[in-house]
Amino acid sequence: DYNEILNQEEKTGGPRLVWQINDFRIALIGRKLNDVGFKGQKYTWCNRRQTPETIRAKLDRACVNSTWMGQFPQTTVMHKQ
Repeated sequence: DYNEILNQEEKTGGPRLVWQINDFRIALIGRKLNDVGFKGQKYTWCNRRQTPETIRAKLDRACVNSTWMGQFPQTTVMHKQ
């Protein structure tokens, strides 16, 4: 279970260090995993603080290898509100 983002667009509020994003990308590449993508809400986590301290991020994702995706090509992750 990773609580990481793949790019800066997956988070609002608060900094995210580039090396942390890169380490997560390298981990996925090393395991030959790809993010399936999603439909629905962009952000899946919020710190529930008032603006300007609000932080939101896309932390929930499904990662699969090409064999799995080949068997289930219509796979979609749905983010509910």
